[in-house]
Amino acid sequence: MTSRASNATLGALPRLSVSGQSAGGSMAIQHLFAFSSLVDGAAIAAGSPYGCGSLEDSDDSCMSGPTHMPDLLNYVKKRELSRKIDLTDHLRRTPVVLYSGKSDKMVYKKVMLDTERQLKYFVDADKLVTEFNTWGGHVWPIDHGRCACGTCPYGGFALLECCNVNNCALDLSGELLRATYPRVRPRVRTNDRLYWIDQWKYFPDPGKPPAFPRTVMQWMVAYVATGCESAPSTCRIHINYHGCVAPSWPARLNWVSHLDLNEYAEANRMVVLYPQSQGSFNSGEGCWNWEAYADDPDFDTRAGRQLGMVAQITGDLDHALALAIVSAGLDIPPEVQEAHSNNTYFYSYSADHQ
Repeated sequence: MTSRASNATLGALPRLSVSGQSAGGSMAIQHLFAFSSLVDGAAIAAGSPYGCGSLEDSDDSCMSGPTHMPDLLNYVKKRELSRKIDLTDHLRRTPVVLYSGKSDKMVYKKVMLDTERQLKYFVDADKLVTEFNTWGGHVWPIDHGRCACGTCPYGGFALLECCNVNNCALDLSGELLRATYPRVRPRVRTNDRLYWIDQWKYFPDPGKPPAFPRTVMQWMVAYVATGCESAPSTCRIHINYHGCVAPSWPARLNWVSHLDLNEYAEANRMVVLYPQSQGSFNSGEGCWNWEAYADDPDFDTRAGRQLGMVAQITGDLDHALALAIVSAGLDIPPEVQEAHSNNTYFYSYSADHQ
């Protein structure tokens, strides 16, 4: 694969594909709408429609459904007219793959059906793919391994491979990439290296002191294909947003290592970025911001702090990776562990809301 956005510099953002699951699925659809002029394809697993967090009963309707489509469509129009998201015309020919497992008891199928309904207003029918017929749980589906389809219906913070993926004979990562790019090669073994990017360097904290608790972890994880290490920005870029996840790095690396995205990246000259959220009092522990206006009124737009952070890293990719820490396998670098130990991430900010 060759990139259409080589030699990216900070502020000149490259094209990419995006995916996510659960709160990360909602984050991925926010990325899709906010930066639609730059997104080549997307996969949403157990997420919610764009703007679902704006609904009065969002905690219920965006997980159990149904949502209120007129309000969601008006919300998209409002955000578009404000010029805080790209024109929705860019979505017309963007491949989008939607996944919901029949055993998912965390985000119900009717929510993903509403996500499909919403996207039909913007994405051509031949570019919108739904995978709603497996018995997968609240997970990412793959086509191999020991995790039976239907394991872990409620998701959760378990340090278990089967609460990340289910073998449902469905290769969601490959399906997304094949829908998005031509001539996708089969996955191969990875190079056993991970890159750790200090994402706080890219996170805006306007008017806040350095100690202000951010809603993201300090470190982002990245996988860089062997053929991309000398010039990462010449390769395809994929962003994957995790769901609400425990604070431990082993739990987060468990997610990073089981989706098959790294194996496809190695075969197809790609860089996969796994940004890391710490969550907040408003959005939930370990969750991406899909509804918390109190944290950031622009959270689902190009001006959003979390989305903007990720976008700026893609625009500074060569530099960010040149400064990154490189680890072997799933080893956690001492600097990363020390930073984690020295910072009380989760709910340390609850005092701000008392």
